[in-house]
Amino acid sequence: MKKFARVFAVVLCIIVAAAVAVGCADAQAKSAYDIAVENGYTGNESEWLASLAGTDGKDGESVADYLTNWYNAAKNDGYEGSFLDFLNDYESVMKSLGVSTNSYAVSKAIMSSVTIYSRYTIRSYSPFGGYTTKTAHSAGAGVILSDDKDNGDAYIITNYHVIYESTSSAENGIAEYIGVCLYGMSAQIDVTDSSVLENSTVKAEFIGGSMDNDIAVIKISGSDTYKNSGCFPVTVADSDSVQLGQQSIAIGNPEGDGFSATTGTLSVDSEYITMEGLSGGTTTFRVMRVDTSINSGNSGGGLFDSNGRLIGIVNAKTSSSSIENISYAIPSNAALGVAENVIRNDGTFDKRTLGVTLEATESKAVYDEETYLTSIIQTVAVSDVQAVGVSNGILSVGDEIKSITVKGKTTVVTRLFQVSDALLYADAGSQVTLQIIRDGQEQTVTVTV
Repeated sequence: MKKFARVFAVVLCIIVAAAVAVGCADAQAKSAYDIAVENGYTGNESEWLASLAGTDGKDGESVADYLTNWYNAAKNDGYEGSFLDFLNDYESVMKSLGVSTNSYAVSKAIMSSVTIYSRYTIRSYSPFGGYTTKTAHSAGAGVILSDDKDNGDAYIITNYHVIYESTSSAENGIAEYIGVCLYGMSAQIDVTDSSVLENSTVKAEFIGGSMDNDIAVIKISGSDTYKNSGCFPVTVADSDSVQLGQQSIAIGNPEGDGFSATTGTLSVDSEYITMEGLSGGTTTFRVMRVDTSINSGNSGGGLFDSNGRLIGIVNAKTSSSSIENISYAIPSNAALGVAENVIRNDGTFDKRTLGVTLEATESKAVYDEETYLTSIIQTVAVSDVQAVGVSNGILSVGDEIKSITVKGKTTVVTRLFQVSDALLYADAGSQVTLQIIRDGQEQTVTVTV
């Protein structure tokens, strides 16, 4: 790839220069491919076009890494634009070659995605006594979290509401049959025919989850279908680093009709919405907002970035005649934190806390002139300490939280939600290390949660 970086840089600079000096090229001008060959490229033109698009995806390296290498090489060859200018030029080059960068992200993401079909027995009680039963179905999607390919096993993350029905005759409300499809299996399934449903899907079992977080984990075991497939676990992005305006790709199962991909833009990186809870009452979620088209059946599916990396789990949309294209996804850091917590605790969600109340005492936006990106930076401080909590005598009101370390992973705290997300990875008895500022002095404290 290092060899090709120089080739692409030369090609890009020539294309950009040609765009600036419109009408200056003559009929004998060399093609971009000819110039690439002169600079050391040895493949044919088709291979060259494919390499421009980054189809090799070797070792799952991100497009961002490739673009950074190309940009540095371009600067060495005299390119004077900023990195943002370079990205715009890259997009123009791809379009001029008839290449869709979306298709590569979708191709990667869809191999880590599944569609999900659930079957329930619904019990309806009569006011005069007795009850009747009927069969009901639902559809959604999920994302492959981890696997043991040799044994045909895979853990899958989805929304709790995809595999749960409060009126089900099952004591826990979980579907009596959960079936998943991998990409390339049956496009459409007649879920009303039980034999067709079971013969057309890979059976999955419910592992556990959290109703309040709307996250569930299911598992397929000993599946030859999965073992012989090309599927693989998802590559996960840091959802704390998402940027407004970045591309968001949703892969789901709209209307239960099979795999579908839609694209849009990240509109809000973090906000809170209140919805009707699965067990009654209301539940508040921290979500990302997107304008990506989301429909019934997209629930539980992945929201991906332009590199095909997971940034969220789709879970809701706003339905109103006066509102269009407002949908939501649980950020990947929170969603996977819940899922991995459930797996570690044998199906039970066990969230540890510090026994304190935190608040953002200051919040501001900061623009980075080098990366051309804007970030929100908050000062996170302790506003209350529970008298009998685990932090009593360790943390004090007014302490500023600068970082939190759980199981060797340190998170620099710049947003209020990061402390809660980090604690999803703590177990009972875990020691949590906090860098704090108290009375102007930096200190390190340890809390056993």
